[in-house]
Amino acid sequence: MLRLLVVDDDPGDVRLLRLTLGRMAGRQEHHLAVAENLADALEHLLTNEVDLVLLDLGLPDSQGIGTVDKVSQEFGAVPIVVLTGLASEEAGLEALRRGASDYLVKGKYDADQLLRTIRYSRERKWLERQLVELAMRDPLTGALNRRAFDDALRRKISLVERGASAALVMFDVDHFKRVNDTLGHDAGDQVLVKIAEIARNMIRPTDDLTRLGGDEFVVLIDCADISEALAVGERIRQSVENLQTASPAGAGPTLSMGAVMINAGSSPEAILASADERMYRSKSGGRNRICA
Repeated sequence: MLRLLVVDDDPGDVRLLRLTLGRMAGRQEHHLAVAENLADALEHLLTNEVDLVLLDLGLPDSQGIGTVDKVSQEFGAVPIVVLTGLASEEAGLEALRRGASDYLVKGKYDADQLLRTIRYSRERKWLERQLVELAMRDPLTGALNRRAFDDALRRKISLVERGASAALVMFDVDHFKRVNDTLGHDAGDQVLVKIAEIARNMIRPTDDLTRLGGDEFVVLIDCADISEALAVGERIRQSVENLQTASPAGAGPTLSMGAVMINAGSSPEAILASADERMYRSKSGGRNRICA
């Protein structure tokens, strides 16, 4: 079932769209919801699953190409097809530059063109999301990369400033150079892959795992207090320690970890520096432990 949302306050245009969609019967099952203004459209997108938005640029509460900005900024994962009354290629191209997947001129499309536009727009958006996802991921471990982490940490700080509670746990692999020197870099890479897999299994889908670089990782955790963050870190540490029996050298990886709460008003640099200081306190205290 294709879930469509048309945002248009002209009953005639909506009726024409319904009739055209009806001619697609048998080729694409669909459900059409209607919002007559931008505010109602954003509310619908917030509370319902939508596969594609058909968006008029002339709404009672939003006029022009800025309407595309407002929808794409809030719901960038949803493909947008702009409905324009202007038979202007420039208007369509500007809509594409601003985040729309395609555009249709009102009264100038038939069922075949509408179906193609819907299918191609969804495919383009899927490919776009795949490219964005690849750009955000560490190619070895699949964890977030440093660029994506910077964005995730800023979002987390923003949520904390609005009343949420979160922590950051930083860790690296003790004596990782020995792994590479003794077993080779391929074996070292496999250790990092396995550690990332363990860490992902120990956190919730809403938490974020990042590989900062080399053998250093960070986990962003939604939690009530530092004791909860320490418990998550300890579960990761213990599970990684159990990998020792799988090591050809007989001495597997251990982790030194540092945990800090994310405080409102703190800069990303200050949070990372604080976690880094605690991680090195773990190292100086004998390694294979977590400090807060």
